[in-house]
Amino acid sequence: MPATPDLSANLSLDPLTHLEAGELWLADRRNRFARRFYRLPRPCDTQADAERFAMADLAGMPAADLWREHSRVRLRLAVEDNPPGWLLRRLEAVELETRKRRRGGTS
Repeated sequence: MPATPDLSANLSLDPLTHLEAGELWLADRRNRFARRFYRLPRPCDTQADAERFAMADLAGMPAADLWREHSRVRLRLAVEDNPPGWLLRRLEAVELETRKRRRGGTS
């Protein structure tokens, strides 16, 4: 009867390796969810995306949409590992527009 080959030498039993692989998988899933949930604008594609990129869309946004925008931006920032700087600027712009409206400003 032929000897059974020892396959254990090919298996990595290091728990850190498996943990790191799991963390990478989870990070990839979080980032994909974030990109699907809140798409970044592509200013060269459409006028609406160009306005969104320049934050020019916020002044005309209804209050409920502005609140939703704030929530969506914060969620994307919360789940993405390395968010683009535009998201931080977007959050600041949304919060500034919200403060202006609370003070009674028109834009």
